[in-house]
Order: sequence, then structure tokens, then C-alpha cells
Amino acid sequence: MSDIAILLGLALAFIGSILFLIAAFRTSILWGLGCLLVPFISFFFLIIHWQVAKKPFLIQVVGFSLIIFMAMAEQEGWQIPSTMPAIFTSP
Repeated sequence: MSDIAILLGLALAFIGSILFLIAAFRTSILWGLGCLLVPFISFFFLIIHWQVAKKPFLIQVVGFSLIIFMAMAEQEGWQIPSTMPAIFTSP
């Protein structure tokens, strides 16, 4: 179960990154190239163009949060149920 959730988190983070680059290129070709090639420019793009970059950024945050949570859960040995516990099912 945790492997699937980690893969889902990776997919969300990747999709968010692609959408972020698309938003940067739609704003300006220089912003797009800067976000693609120059370190930390994407942080400035996020601050300056928050309304455009908000949704892709939040998708990335959800993806990375899912990866981190599931990796920590797996490392600590937490049992994450894949189905409902027996107390919640009808007799």
C-alpha cells in the first residue's frame, strides 16, 4: 500500500513541476527558461506570480508531503490499513 502511495506522490510532484514550468513559459519565455535552467529563479517566480503559480506549487506540495509521510510511516513500521477495520463493517 505504501509503495502505491509513494508512486502517487511522485506522480503528483512530477505533474506539479510540469504545470509550474508551463505557467512560467506562459508568463514569459525568459521566466520559463530561467525556471528550467537557473537555480532559485523558480522561487522568485512563485513569489512574484503567485496567482499563476499557486495551483502547480500546491500540487507539488501535496505530492512531496505524501512521499514524506509514507516514507516516514514505512520507516517507523506504522500499519496503514488498506481496508476498513472490522469494527466498522456490518455483521
